[in-house]
Amino acid sequence: MTEESENKQGISTRANATGWNKLSNELQHKIIAHAVDDSDAWRANETLGAVLRTSRHFHDLAGSRALRQYKDNLDGGRLVSEAVTETTFPNNNFSDNTIWWGRRDIGKEAAAVTPALEFQSPEMRSEIFNNIAAKAADKRMLGYSYIAERADLFQDHETSHMYRDALNTFREDNPFTRYSAAVVLVKRYDDIGHEARAQLQETVSYNENERQRVDFSEAIANCNPSLLKDDSLRLLVRENLGRLEDPHEALAQLASYIDKNSRADTDFIIEESFRRFGGSTVSGEEHGLKAPALAIAKVFDGNIRQEHRDRIAELRQSDTEKGHALASAFKELERDRPGEASIESGMRGSAKLLRKVVRSQNMSDEVAAIDGVGDVAKSNQKQMNAARKALMNSVCDRNDRVR
Repeated sequence: MTEESENKQGISTRANATGWNKLSNELQHKIIAHAVDDSDAWRANETLGAVLRTSRHFHDLAGSRALRQYKDNLDGGRLVSEAVTETTFPNNNFSDNTIWWGRRDIGKEAAAVTPALEFQSPEMRSEIFNNIAAKAADKRMLGYSYIAERADLFQDHETSHMYRDALNTFREDNPFTRYSAAVVLVKRYDDIGHEARAQLQETVSYNENERQRVDFSEAIANCNPSLLKDDSLRLLVRENLGRLEDPHEALAQLASYIDKNSRADTDFIIEESFRRFGGSTVSGEEHGLKAPALAIAKVFDGNIRQEHRDRIAELRQSDTEKGHALASAFKELERDRPGEASIESGMRGSAKLLRKVVRSQNMSDEVAAIDGVGDVAKSNQKQMNAARKALMNSVCDRNDRVR
């Protein structure tokens, strides 16, 4: 077979190459980079492999330094992902342990494997999904609550089943499954479909469904605070603030979405924050100071009462825990977002992550071990995100050189 033979699309390889050669090197690089810049690392690797196999011309074209580095990250990330998956999903099965603090369970395993899903094949993702879907309701909902973060990586019939299952379970009002089901629905609120959203809103609109209202409000504050842009959901969280396990965090999140020109809204945030300022929380003493202080700082430039403004100014100047918390909160809002620490990429970075997986596997504490593997999976995901960014920056650099 010659280079002039036709490929599967019916276009000769030589014709393909000739057509591409009419484009500038910068444009060729840009097209390939955009083709493989995919949040699904497995699919990106398949696409890049297809480009490399198309012809010698395409193989050489994809051999640029930026694309070689990107390929190294795809390969290294896959190796790390395999190690993470083998540890968290041994023999293609999640744990059946009772869900209990200080013990390895499906929640800890699913949390650890979720960042590794993008490197796994669709077949392995389905294995993971089906294993969760076959568990008892409490374990099933807990597993779903983590993999829902990457629902985009599953097939449509799988995500549809997960959303329907979570909605039905949430409406059953079982104390062992209610919050986890709420987390799934909150994380995928924009994807569950109009009919499901209507049923969900109907459920949380009734005052007699108090625990469902509370758990759904808690899930919003903890897992998807951007939903507070919705007036009805913001009102729901406000109305249930006093019943939440972590009202301090909910206040800090609400403060980002209220109408700061509304005196009623700013009064609510400031007065509720002062009332809880320094109180005990499920997240410790520091959180009881930091979260209300941040809520106050977020609305300070809005329409607030002079007595509130005076009290805040006085506290900021005081040598007290509350004063220090307020001063720190205002500084946090004023300063620019700190830059991310540099991430070692390529096979060298992946080799370090693989060594961390081995160290975690050898820990005697099974919870610390699974948490360690989960941290590696997150670092691997950050490394891949940095590689995507570097690849697209190379496109921008080429564009700048052309101008």
